[in-house]
Amino acid sequence: MEIFVYVVDDDQQVRESLEWLLESVNLTTQLFKDGQDFLDTFTTGLPGCVVLDVRMPGINGMDLHQLIKQIDKDFPVIIVTGHADVPMALRAMKEGAFDFIEKPYNDQHLLARIQVAIHQHGAAQKEQEKTKLSRSYLTNYLNAKHRF
Repeated sequence: MEIFVYVVDDDQQVRESLEWLLESVNLTTQLFKDGQDFLDTFTTGLPGCVVLDVRMPGINGMDLHQLIKQIDKDFPVIIVTGHADVPMALRAMKEGAFDFIEKPYNDQHLLARIQVAIHQHGAAQKEQEKTKLSRSYLTNYLNAKHRF
């Protein structure tokens, strides 16, 4: 299954720069100029993460983060902003952001955090699938046992 890193930022140069950086380490990217474009195509259950800016027209990054968490509470969100303050960072982390990174950021640091987010999300998805299979097996076993 292909892993996507979704980049949501209203600045085209930032989107293209992140696309180049991520593709340089063989990560597939999808770029979005605003939160609504992202929400229109976001599908739950896929491995990956989203990197989003805070200040965007329409749905701002903090609100988009909340909407993503309502759709898929486990999907990792990395918030990147040049306009951070401590209360904003605390709010993001309390609401389940994987990380909150200030611009300008170190490319290697951002890549490392994205890789960790993808790895942890993939491991969590595998664990959820194992749990589903175990429950299914147990349910089938119990149903079969009660038939006789």
